[in-house]
Amino acid sequence: MNKYKVTNVVLGIFFLGSLWGFIEASFGDWLYTNTVAHPSIYLTTLAICILASSKEFYKYRWTGTALGAIAMLFKFVNMPFFACHLLAIFLLGFGFDLAYELISRFYRGTFRLPIIGLIGTYCGRALFATIITYLVRYSYWTEAGISKVIDYIFITGTVSAILGSIAVPIGNRLANRILIFSRLKLRPQISTATVFTASAGIWILQIAL
Repeated sequence: MNKYKVTNVVLGIFFLGSLWGFIEASFGDWLYTNTVAHPSIYLTTLAICILASSKEFYKYRWTGTALGAIAMLFKFVNMPFFACHLLAIFLLGFGFDLAYELISRFYRGTFRLPIIGLIGTYCGRALFATIITYLVRYSYWTEAGISKVIDYIFITGTVSAILGSIAVPIGNRLANRILIFSRLKLRPQISTATVFTASAGIWILQIAL
């Protein structure tokens, strides 16, 4: 792997993680400020689309977990501290990776991508609800009891999972279109500079907001 490819992989993962973090910090803040019903559904769907794109861009294991860590860092640096939000972001990336690795190993059929979106979304939300309620024992969740856990995983979680099954093919196709364009039009040096500038722009824009 040449130096430009290594740099592009690192910068690309950083860019996608920053983009996810920006969506959480800006759009997510707008959703919560305006008390939009079930904001996690919208945020999860957009995140799944970005996670799916990362798998098409970079054929490496656990890129979703890396994106989750970067998105979590972005929100931690730029927004007031909410531990449950940060944990949810990271575990969605980790859960998506688990589903992607497991399903890709045993099933390569036509519906692989929608199934990954469905199971990956359920997995991320189930991990978060279980850990935040029964291991971390965060009062906002423990006081609400099992009904909140069930709602998050199986009710709003089912809506998110269905949307996730649509978001994965969309993210995959979008990544393919960008890859075709970049291979035809851009030299490695230009690609590196473009991704670096875009990443820096996301952080500067969030600070400016």
